[in-house]
Amino acid sequence: MTLRNMHDVVSTIAEAAGLGDLAPNAEGVFELIVADSLSVYFRFDGEDVLELAVEVPALAKAKDPAVLSEMLAVNTSSPDGRLGMEPGTGRVFFGQRLLIPEVTRSQLLRRIDAFIRAAAPWQSTSAQALLERARAASAEGEIGAVMPDTVLRA
Repeated sequence: MTLRNMHDVVSTIAEAAGLGDLAPNAEGVFELIVADSLSVYFRFDGEDVLELAVEVPALAKAKDPAVLSEMLAVNTSSPDGRLGMEPGTGRVFFGQRLLIPEVTRSQLLRRIDAFIRAAAPWQSTSAQALLERARAASAEGEIGAVMPDTVLRA
C-alpha cells in the first residue's frame, strides 16, 4: 500500500527508528541522528514531497568557481542525490526528494536507508575528493564560466 500523506511517513519512520513521539516542527522539519554522528534532516514540502538532507560542512560558503562547477557535476551525474547551497547562509546540503504517493512503507524505508548510505561519505571522503578535483581543475586552468547563461561566473 502506498503512503498517503505526511502523517503516514512520520509514523513509518518513527516505528522503524523505535521512536514514539516523532513529529515535524512548524516548518515541517525533523532531524534524526544516525549512528550517533550523522544528522539527517527530513523536510516536508506540502503533503506529497519529502526532502532528505545531510549537511556538508566542508563545502560551506563555497565561492570558488571550480568548487561550484564540481558541485554541479555531482548534480548531473549522481542518482543518489544532489548538492545545494542554502540561500543566505551558504550552508551546503546533500539531498534527495521523494514523492510520498509513489512509495510504499517498505520502499520508503529502503530509500531512506540508501540515501543515508549515499550521504554519509559527504561528511568526509566525498567532500574532500570534490575539493581536490576543484583544486586540480583550477591549477590546470580548466575552469571557465560555471554556468555561462547565469550569474555564476568564474
